[in-house]
Amino acid sequence: AGECRPCPPLCKTCVDASTCTSCEKGAHLKSGTCVFPCPKGCLSCTSEGKCIRCKEKYHLHGDTCIAGCPDGTYAVSGSDGAASECQPCPPLCKTCVDASTCTSCE
Repeated sequence: AGECRPCPPLCKTCVDASTCTSCEKGAHLKSGTCVFPCPKGCLSCTSEGKCIRCKEKYHLHGDTCIAGCPDGTYAVSGSDGAASECQPCPPLCKTCVDASTCTSCE
């Protein structure tokens, strides 16, 4: 006889232990797997919706993509030239353009 087994994470219904047919609220079905949609500005994200890579003109700050880096950080281009992330300014800088050039002090 049949045996009940749990569906994969975020699945509401499934056909087996690895293939979802519908998702819990907030997630969407992508190739048989339930994932959270990527937030605004994200090019790719984890299944939990945390950004890994940003769209052009957005910068990775922690696990979110933002349009501009906040005070105390500056944008650094990724190895592919499109992706960038916010890195901390040198000590005592309020704003900076790179790792060694302050544009205003604290």
